[in-house]
Formats: sequence, structure tokens, C-alpha cells
Amino acid sequence: MDIKIFASHTPDRDTVCLKHPMIYNVIAGSAFQTKEIRPGVYRDDQGTHISEKNKSYCELTTQYWAWKNMQADYYGFCHYRRLFSFAPKSDRPMEYYDHLDETMLQELHYDEGHIRAWAGQYDFMIVRGVPVEALHAKSVYEQYQNSLELHSRDLDLLLQVIQEKYPGLHPSAKEYLDGQVCYHCNMFLAKRALFQEYSAILFDVLEETEKRMDTRGYSREAYRTIGHLGERMAGIYYLYLKKQGKYRLGELQRAFFRYADAEMEIPQPASKESVAVVLTAQQKDVPVLAVCLRSIMDQASAVHFYEIYILHTNITPESQRLVLDMPAGKNVRILFADVSKCAARYQRQTGICKIAQPYYRFLMLDLLKNYEKAVYLDHDTIVLQDIAQLYQTELGDDLLAAAWDVDFAGQCNKKHTDLKKYSIETLGMADPFAYFQAGVLVCNLAKLRKEVTVWKLLEMADTGGYRFPVPDILNTVCQGRVTYLDLSWNVLADSGGRWKERIKYAPYPMLDAYERARKKPLIVHYAGSLKPWTRAEGDYVHLFWETARKTMFYERLFKNMLLCAAEKKPECANAEIEARHLKYVRKIFMKVLRKDSKIRKKLGKAYWRIFG
Repeated sequence: MDIKIFASHTPDRDTVCLKHPMIYNVIAGSAFQTKEIRPGVYRDDQGTHISEKNKSYCELTTQYWAWKNMQADYYGFCHYRRLFSFAPKSDRPMEYYDHLDETMLQELHYDEGHIRAWAGQYDFMIVRGVPVEALHAKSVYEQYQNSLELHSRDLDLLLQVIQEKYPGLHPSAKEYLDGQVCYHCNMFLAKRALFQEYSAILFDVLEETEKRMDTRGYSREAYRTIGHLGERMAGIYYLYLKKQGKYRLGELQRAFFRYADAEMEIPQPASKESVAVVLTAQQKDVPVLAVCLRSIMDQASAVHFYEIYILHTNITPESQRLVLDMPAGKNVRILFADVSKCAARYQRQTGICKIAQPYYRFLMLDLLKNYEKAVYLDHDTIVLQDIAQLYQTELGDDLLAAAWDVDFAGQCNKKHTDLKKYSIETLGMADPFAYFQAGVLVCNLAKLRKEVTVWKLLEMADTGGYRFPVPDILNTVCQGRVTYLDLSWNVLADSGGRWKERIKYAPYPMLDAYERARKKPLIVHYAGSLKPWTRAEGDYVHLFWETARKTMFYERLFKNMLLCAAEKKPECANAEIEARHLKYVRKIFMKVLRKDSKIRKKLGKAYWRIFG
């Protein structure tokens, strides 16, 4: 039995195209496609087609193309983010999932044997219906009528056309629209004879309805009315078959994927001399990220090519465009890499907790597989020297280069703290003062891949036993194989009295080095809870604002700072106090709860997931 399941994709959108012998990926509306289509993906504007009607017919242009041009024993239709589920799940009409990839096909039982077994039992299958009560309506007709951008007169027109052209279908149409169950999404699987019959009826009815419709003044969604009417036709035809009582009919659960965009492929380096720089950020961080990027580009040399990657999960296309529109030389390439799919894959395969932004840097090992080396920067930094000089740091057999963490060292040296003991006993550090700060790194990716995997790093993070998860893990893994940078490459700003409370207790050679670096910093790092964009005064604030003025986000940052200064945003003004309270509460829990306590582990995970 030749089974073809056609998955419709949106023109010019990079969505996941699953590789499966029965799934045929088709660009619905290929007439509007401007990008090159990936190998193995079909166009619906070849042969006999109505591709140019996609803006009103939606995914039905795929069905029309398959009807006119493709031969099969069994035809199925779904979408790039909505698939059939052949797995024995709950009775709910739909199950929600985060990400779509080949591994999900196993969970949804997309092996050929399973699909053939289903097809062998039925002549026509549709996705499970949704009770209209859940859609705040009393009938299918009322649900359509309640749609803000659709017009019930078009549904009335559809009924009229059905009555005129297919009177035998009309009773089923009336009964379905008066009924209490909706069948959405134009998703069904059918044997050839029924598919041919249904398609002939469907497109004949829709074509005549389209001729009689008056769409003047319709909104964009209302212009998609033919596609919406097609959904109702699928339910009508299903009920029509059911009333005849001679067909084997079934309903399949729908699997909906929240994120179905294709994972970005990190390209090959432009040249062997390319300077690779990686930052992580989220949507809320974009203004500050832009300032950091501006500082990098301001210091960039014309003799190098810079490839800057932003690892994120939720930065909007509009925000990306604003950043990419910043003036930059021809030797600078900025790419936004959505790591949500990669992160979700690790979460699903390992069962670890949600992967928070600080851990995105671990993903470099997988995502930058074509690179042997990269600079990592926290986005709350200002670069005052050509980053290529940092990139060119000789690493030899070391796993990375980083600067001492003078803040950490000061805490280790200070009386009445257990951080030194923690460093020795938990982190296994022979020398706690060798602990490095993880906000500025030169990573020897080639060597790191041989020593540790992303899975292992995330597994360590999931234990909940680390006070400062990312730097603790990196210091544990890289101990003894670190090239120490001059502290000028990572000058910690004096946030919230950091020097007085912690740094001044650092061993004097380290303190001397820090104070020398402060006189001519190459990178200023605004680590800590008090930031230039939340306070008008502070250490090295002027450097941040000098760069911020060169970005389109200056006014937004300035407004945020004023609101914080006026304490209209208490979470900004009182951040340092809240941070201290949280640390104090955490210390109490750590002392009260046993190390092997399940509660302690769960609290640790929750704490670092939220505040790490």
C-alpha cells in the first residue's frame, strides 16, 4: 500500500522538514516562495495547481496539487507544526509538545508498520473533534459566527452552494453545523477513492463559493475564509460518510508543536583567520546586548573577519532586525542562533530540568562544531580593545583562558565564610585562589570536545549542588588546564560595594593585579545585580553610556534607568538587598538540610533555575 502524507509548510519560512519515507514536505503557496527550496521539498506550483490562491486557500493548495499530480493508495494531509499521533495517548483531541524532530516521530509511532496497520483498519480518518463547548459556543455554526474576523454570511453561502450542487450532502452539512463537535485543521487520511471523491466535491464547492463572495474590506485573516470553510467541509464530509454506515472511519489525536522552526545551522568559518565570538541573551536583554555588540564593532580591526553568534531562545525577528541594522563593517557577521530546539532535545533525552540561559554557553561544543576556538562574552560587558587580540591568546593544551575571579578569591580569604572549604571539598580544587571568572573566556573547543560532552556539563548542572553552577562546573572540569589572562581582560565593576566587602580580601598579588587592570581595562564586566542601566551612578557607568548613545536602544535604556532611579521599579532599586536576602535564606537551608536530602536537591535545582 502506497501511503503518502503531505506536510504543508509556509513559504519563505525555515521550518522543520521531517525525513520519513511516507512524509512529503510541500511548500503550500510556492508561487510566493522567494528563497531557495531545500532538496527533497516539493513545490505546489508545478503541474496542475492553484498555488497562487494560497493566501485564501491556505494549506488546501497542497491538497489540490496532490489531487491533480500525485498517485497513492492512501493520502494524508497535515502541517509542519501539527501532525497525526499514532501513539496510544489520552482521549484529548490534541497533545502539546515543545519541539519537532525525527526523535519525536518515534514517540508518535511513525514507524511504517504502525502507520500501515492504522491505514489497513480504516477507509477515512480525521483528527479528533473538539467540543464546541470548549470554544465557548453552542454549535459549530455559532463557533464560526463568534470568530472576530470571519463572516457568517460566507458560511451561509457555502451551505447554499452545497444545497444547489450536492443536495445529497446538504443534510449532513446542516447537521454538522448545528452539531457540537468541530473538526479543525484540514487534517485527514483517506483511501484513494474517497480522497478523489472528497477533493472533487471540496474544490468544486469552494470555487463556486469563492465566485459569489464579496471580500472587499476583508482583513488578512478574513481573506483566508476559503481555508476556514475547507475545515468545515472536512467535518461535513466525515459526517456524510458516517451517516452512510458502510465505511470504516476513525479519529486520530493531533500533536501540536509550539516550536517548529528549523534549527539554525552554524556555517563554516569564513576563513581560518575568522575571530569567533559567542554571547547569550534573551529578549529582555536585547538593549544591553546591542551595547556590548556596538563596543565590539567599535574596536574591530579591518585586518580580521569577526563572526559573532548570539545564542538565544526567544529574541523576536523584529529585535534581531534592529540589532542587525546597526552600522558594521563588511568584516563583521552577526548571526542569531535559536538554541531552543537543541536545549529541548537535551532536556528530553536526559530528563534534566529546563536549560536556563547561563547554560547556553555549554551548547557551543555542539553548535560550533566547525570551530576549534571561540571567545565567549557575557552580554553585560563593554569591550575596549580589539577582541581579536583576546582571541589570539595561545592556549596550547589548555582547555580555555580566563581571568582570576578576584571577588571569589576575596570571599575565600575572608573570615567567617565557608567558600574556601566548599572550593576544596565540593569542587575538588587544589588551589581555591585559582578559581576563574566565567564571563570572559577563550575556549579551546577542539580540546574541550575531547574532554567533556554537553550532556555531561548539563548533567552536572542538574545536580543542584553547585552554588555558582556555570563557573563552578567549568572550574571543576578545566582545573589545571587554564591559561590565565591579564585581569584587564575582565575587570569586574565595583557593583554594590564589591571591592569593600569582598575584593579587598583577595591575596595581595591578585589585588595589585586587579588595581593595575582597573587603570586601563580592556573589557569591563558589569557582573552583579546593580547595573549601569538600572542606576545613574556607579563604577565605570560612563563607559557604558558612551557606547549606549551610539545605539538605537539608548532612549529605552535611559528611560529604564530613570524609572529605576525613581524607584518606580523596585525590583531594580532593591536588587542588591534582595540578592543578599536570597543568599542568606539559601545558607540556612544548606546548613539545615542533609547533603543527600532529596528536598535539598530539589530546592537547589529550583534556586539556580530561577536565580542562577
